[in-house]
Amino acid sequence: MSYLFLGKTSITAVGVRRLADCKKLILLEIPSMTLDEAALDAIAGCTRLQFLLLDENRLADSQLVRLQQALPRVRLNGKTWKRRQLAP
Repeated sequence: MSYLFLGKTSITAVGVRRLADCKKLILLEIPSMTLDEAALDAIAGCTRLQFLLLDENRLADSQLVRLQQALPRVRLNGKTWKRRQLAP
């Protein structure tokens, strides 16, 4: 299992893009930041991810829906997708 806690780091969206190479990630925490589409692609590509901790307020609804579609098993900030009200 691989856990990556970046919440208290100064990682940027460019750094998040590098996560595309981390295929074994189970848990990922990233700091409050705006994610560009390439960074979102990198997170969505972590198909083993089960837990994702990030600032949802920094994401557009469309980005949250995209993550939901790519990572249906992930618990975002401790909640399942079923417990959320997202409009596709």
